[in-house]
Amino acid sequence: LAAALRPVSPNDGPVILFGEHATGRGFLGRVMHYSSPRRDAPFAWLACDQGGDRVGDELFGRVRASRHVHRGHIERLRGGTLHLREAQTLPRDVQETLGTCLRTGTWRRIGGEKQRPLGARLVLSLPAPVSELLERGDLHPDLACLQEHVAIHVPPLRERREDVPGLVAAFLESYAAESGRVLRIDSDAAQLLEHGEYPGNVAQLFAVLRHAALTCQDGVLDEEAVANSLRQTGLDESRTSAPIAEALGDRERQLVAQAVHRHPGHLDQAAKDLGISRTTLWRRMRKYGIRISAH
Repeated sequence: LAAALRPVSPNDGPVILFGEHATGRGFLGRVMHYSSPRRDAPFAWLACDQGGDRVGDELFGRVRASRHVHRGHIERLRGGTLHLREAQTLPRDVQETLGTCLRTGTWRRIGGEKQRPLGARLVLSLPAPVSELLERGDLHPDLACLQEHVAIHVPPLRERREDVPGLVAAFLESYAAESGRVLRIDSDAAQLLEHGEYPGNVAQLFAVLRHAALTCQDGVLDEEAVANSLRQTGLDESRTSAPIAEALGDRERQLVAQAVHRHPGHLDQAAKDLGISRTTLWRRMRKYGIRISAH
């Protein structure tokens, strides 16, 4: 994947990353941004499954009747990179507007009149090739223009085990930046992770690492800490489970409750632990009547 990203990163055109859920498309979008001339400008991502007017406002901004202006991501990024996660879930009218934006290289606030040059670079995550999504009707016909741009297939982690050490290193670097706690992993633990099956893909690997980081001793992820984290997250040492939203069955309520209570008031973090989106987490909480703990 690094070889595929290298020639694309310096360019300004949109890039499509397609593949299974949780294969690390978001991570790769960030890598592209920080490997490009735009690295000093902002990077942001937008969850496209919010639905309704909200996601259109967050993307393009809006001018309201009172002339109050809400500035969207495209405007706020000022020459940076915007990653649209699961872009096929955008409402149809927003997809149509996005298609016009990509074809013309311009955009305008919803309710506004002034057309402005598109200064942000767009990265779009999709579950399948553009042609397939158009055929299924998941993408508006105006987004057929995406077929003219670079598309990179992101295989599941089970098909690129050679990426596991690099992903582990990236996680440890990110964890140190966020928490101020420097961790290292010993060779036995690294080997254990490298031989996992990971049908839950990169998000599942990161969930295991995050759990191990919280429970390890002396700043070292050893084999015992990693094996324990695999068990505590409902996995075992030889394989990982599918994403929680798809395949945890009777254990789902227990694991959702544990994650929510482990991160009171921080549902983004709880969703990361589970390898699902915040929206999916909200749905599971409503399904099982799980409330946020008061601390």
